[in-house]
Amino acid sequence: MFQVVEELYEAGVKKPLQLNSALLNRGISGHSMKQLNNFLTRLKTKVQGPATISYLELEEWCSQHSIQPEEDDCAYVVHHDVSPTSGVHVIMSTKRLLANAAQSEVVHLDATYKLTWNGFPVIIAGVSDQARQFFPVVFGVMQAETSEEYGLLLNKMKTAVEEVSGKTFEPRIVVADCADAITTAISQVFPEAKRGHCWFHVKKAAETHLRRESKDMQAICKADIANLQLCYCQDQFDMAAQLALNKWRQLWPDSGFPAYFEDQYVARYGGWFEGFDLRAPSTNNGLESLNGSIKTNHTLRERLPVGRFVVAAQSMIRDWSRDLTGRRQFQDTPIADLAVMTKAHQYLQQEKVVVQVGEDSFFVRSGEELTLSNEQVDAYVQMVEGNPQSFDEFVDHRFSMWRVQDTGNRTEAMAMWCTCPEGLKKFVCKHSLAIGSLFGLIDFSDVARAMPVGRKRKRGRPTLARPALEHQ
Repeated sequence: MFQVVEELYEAGVKKPLQLNSALLNRGISGHSMKQLNNFLTRLKTKVQGPATISYLELEEWCSQHSIQPEEDDCAYVVHHDVSPTSGVHVIMSTKRLLANAAQSEVVHLDATYKLTWNGFPVIIAGVSDQARQFFPVVFGVMQAETSEEYGLLLNKMKTAVEEVSGKTFEPRIVVADCADAITTAISQVFPEAKRGHCWFHVKKAAETHLRRESKDMQAICKADIANLQLCYCQDQFDMAAQLALNKWRQLWPDSGFPAYFEDQYVARYGGWFEGFDLRAPSTNNGLESLNGSIKTNHTLRERLPVGRFVVAAQSMIRDWSRDLTGRRQFQDTPIADLAVMTKAHQYLQQEKVVVQVGEDSFFVRSGEELTLSNEQVDAYVQMVEGNPQSFDEFVDHRFSMWRVQDTGNRTEAMAMWCTCPEGLKKFVCKHSLAIGSLFGLIDFSDVARAMPVGRKRKRGRPTLARPALEHQ
């Protein structure tokens, strides 16, 4: 029985009731839950180490695992500083994760709790590619969430990436929540990097502050903030933000929300709109998802002692590293899947008018309208990039047409970006692909052949055929 329990434990079945059910399903009985619990306790100690660990024992474990292994996917301790005076600082990674990071210019950073019962935060830093995939790079069990801790982790990541890859690692942007400790650390380690602020955190904080306001104000402000987030350049954001603030102050002169929003998310933490960096995700959703996966798949939402946790982290980091050799590959350009290719092909069939301005700007109408004139484009540019009279007027014009900008001198369809919501958030959309196809940069022939014959059936139960001579 005990050998079967060990096999099940290695396969990920680690809870007593789950193990008991698995044993019974295999026809193994005659044991008590007390026996199973006692064996499981001994097995955990054997696999993960003792439940309690001293500073000396943890420091010795880190020293033993600090030698860089030959295997690319073997987790090792990149840096450690463990003592009663300095606290706990253990940073881990693999050579493959570090080498992969050298390809990216976008870094994501976040901390999570509820992983160790000692209360130590776990800080994870990673990178993303042009397909918006997140790749973890370093995993740190730190003493606290201070600028010194964040700075230490970022500095050790930079050093390790450069050592493994042989390349200089200077990211273009670092995306994180609005913590000032993170901002300070970024300015010290990556002084040239832009400081992006996670849109999800900004949205959640604004909604929390709005709860004290009326329902009408909540609905209007939420919609306005969502529209503001889709600004595609800094000048446009600065202009639109002031218009939105003026609107709120006129509608609700006694509310403190406009002053709060201006101070927090316009003046101090303004890097949350899409145009802040057109080739970087505006959220930390990939990293947040990884944090959830750690709790669901690795710790099973059980708070582990720090000694056991770093041992469990070894296998977890190894799995992240091995993932890079299979289904998840780093992408240098956005990926157009079949769905968006099909939409682009169907969009071309509408034969909408495209107005070109200069060498690399193209404008098309949004919605069902097909026609577009140069005068309408001039009015649009004047309104969304000039001086509109109100925020609502700005929004009406902003979403009346889309601008496709060619940044690749007509050499690659993926070098075109569009101001529509999908284009800003996913780096590729039907409009940019359609414009690219007009210059022969992409071929939709295979997509066209794969399209279903006739129109798509509507949702719901299909209607029965009516009797002869009746119109249907």
